[in-house]
Amino acid sequence: MYPNRGTWVSIGDVRRGPTYILMTLVFLATPFLFVSLMFRSFLYYPTSLSAAEVAALAENLGFEEVRLGVASETRLVGLVRTPADPQQPWALFFGGNAMDLASSLDVLRMIDGGSGFGLAVFAYRGYDGSDGRPTEEALLHDAEAAVRWLENERDVSPADLVLVGQSLGSGIAAHVAAMLDREGRAPRGLALLSPYTSIARVFDEHVPILPVGRVVADRYDTMALIGDLTGPIVIVHGSHDEIIGIHHSEELAGKLGARARLIVLEGCSHNDLWLHSRTTDEVRRLLMQ
Repeated sequence: MYPNRGTWVSIGDVRRGPTYILMTLVFLATPFLFVSLMFRSFLYYPTSLSAAEVAALAENLGFEEVRLGVASETRLVGLVRTPADPQQPWALFFGGNAMDLASSLDVLRMIDGGSGFGLAVFAYRGYDGSDGRPTEEALLHDAEAAVRWLENERDVSPADLVLVGQSLGSGIAAHVAAMLDREGRAPRGLALLSPYTSIARVFDEHVPILPVGRVVADRYDTMALIGDLTGPIVIVHGSHDEIIGIHHSEELAGKLGARARLIVLEGCSHNDLWLHSRTTDEVRRLLMQ
């Protein structure tokens, strides 16, 4: 039995009809919807050191454990080492999206190398006992609060403060540097390790067939921040970075011009910069200038 000619829909009719258009729109919209809902699951990997583990780190390595209130009922866990010599500069570290406080202390101690600098790191929201959940707005707000805390509680002038940001933390460090510059109090230096021009662009590059970066709310647009920076900047990137391509650093350095030194570590990838002594040497150079 054949269908009634009045109700028959040919393939050509479907392709031109509202059903086909709706199916096409749904097909195209699905990856954008997925990314818009799930991008923070790909961007943030909260770590979970226990309170006892953090306390042991502080005690064993000579750091003070602090609690920094950043919002109502929201406190960050921090580890701080005040230098014996008050004239020594400070390094404030903003780590990658999966770095815990133990890894961050390893980095700070490598930077210090026995020099006796002031050292500080605060766990991102949702990481290692810090309250809340990580978002761009929250982490940038918290980074500003960390600098204010160092100023008020440890008498750290921006002129004595080097901001060190790695991967995710590079955009946070750049934000703080831009804030201090707007206040006319540029930091002593800014170190960007494996940085990005923007997180949205990184998403686009990992999903090249669709511009999914447009629906990423936490954009961390570093390129938009750096134009007016006045202090010295060092950028370190591995030539074989598989997460954030080296072209990001090249473009940032190009915009900064003479204000920045671009250090390319041949053969290094995204997570092994600290295995290369040049990384610590360059950050320490900012501290000792």
